[in-house]
Amino acid sequence: MSSLHSHEINHDTNMPNQSMIWLSYTAASLFVIASFIFVFYFYQTTRSNEQAKKEWYGSYVPLEQLRLYESEQLHTYQWVDQAKGLVKVPIDIAMVELVKEHKSK
Repeated sequence: MSSLHSHEINHDTNMPNQSMIWLSYTAASLFVIASFIFVFYFYQTTRSNEQAKKEWYGSYVPLEQLRLYESEQLHTYQWVDQAKGLVKVPIDIAMVELVKEHKSK
């Protein structure tokens, strides 16, 4: 029975490497701070870009009103430059004329 109690427990008696602990702590802290700065910068940039878009495009226009404007632009004659004789032709007429021009070549 004495042999069971006579065994010594071998454990690591070395001290932890404090410089590695501090290095790891410092690196982790810097990573967290850098991540926070990156996220904050990304948020601010995105927010300012969205604000600039809203200011650039002006006020909200209902979709129906926008579609009506687009339809008018596509389907009406308008002067581009009256002095030079440039006219904007409706899209359907322009397509027909383009096909005629292409066939005549």
